[in-house]
Amino acid sequence: MTNVRPLTAADLDWVPALTDAAFCRISEALYGRPRTPPLFPPHQFSYRLAVDRDGCFAAFDGERPVGALFSVARGPLAWVGPIAVAPDVENQGIGQALMAACLESWARRGVRLAGLETFPSSPKHLHLYAKAGFRPGWTGLGVRKEWSPPPAAPAAPAAAASPPAAVQWPDGVAISGDPPSLDFVYPGLDLRAEAETTRRQEIGELLVTDGGCALCHVRSTFHPRPGSTFVPFLAARDAAAFDRLLRAAECLAARAGCHAVSLRLPGSCWRAYRHLADRGYRDMGAMLRMKRGERPDYDHADLLYCDNWL
Repeated sequence: MTNVRPLTAADLDWVPALTDAAFCRISEALYGRPRTPPLFPPHQFSYRLAVDRDGCFAAFDGERPVGALFSVARGPLAWVGPIAVAPDVENQGIGQALMAACLESWARRGVRLAGLETFPSSPKHLHLYAKAGFRPGWTGLGVRKEWSPPPAAPAAPAAAASPPAAVQWPDGVAISGDPPSLDFVYPGLDLRAEAETTRRQEIGELLVTDGGCALCHVRSTFHPRPGSTFVPFLAARDAAAFDRLLRAAECLAARAGCHAVSLRLPGSCWRAYRHLADRGYRDMGAMLRMKRGERPDYDHADLLYCDNWL
């Protein structure tokens, strides 16, 4: 019988290997090619656990760990992932048990809308999430902008690390630990836990301007590629604020010695996508988004909003 309990820091000793094994198996089954671990940066798991301890769970068969789930509740808007089950015990209800524990936690904490991203070509995953009340119909897009890194030797001047457009720090953007109100995205949306954990673990910074904010991870918790800054959240009330935050993220990346910035965003946020494309961001592929709860179409075409649900 599967036993599910809250995940602890001690579980992080086995979680990375189990998650890598599960996703390598999924990749081979869906795409016919094996992947070489690690697929996830190990510090991603400690970050996710620190952000939302009440939303992370471990599954056991007796004393043996057989599954893990991570989720993040941003106030009333939450998302789940990754979910991993040991390959040799798939299709035994472990994923359902983990998801049930997560949904119960969300219900206690007042989550009104929940989402996830999954493989569009995997009937097994669609079935699992549909049984939990999630419905497909949305996309999640990845975008990335790269520039040439400075030479390793001789030592380059600081300006050489800047993107080709010689991005300078924009006026009106500050590094802060306190996110502004984000009710214009979703009422009650709360980024404080992620901002606090980002600063405490020295992963990156929260950028704030009049009309929005951006969370920037220069030590990425998602992309294992070296030299890449990841922006798991960016939201702005208007195009000017969106552009200021994006330019500040690029400048922060360059100052940290990175030569790329990556984001994810809802495919429905077409205005944000066009702004990114105009600034040189290019597609990295799409995933299927599934949602359950109130106002699933909050991320409409005019909303200048990027988020990470992976």
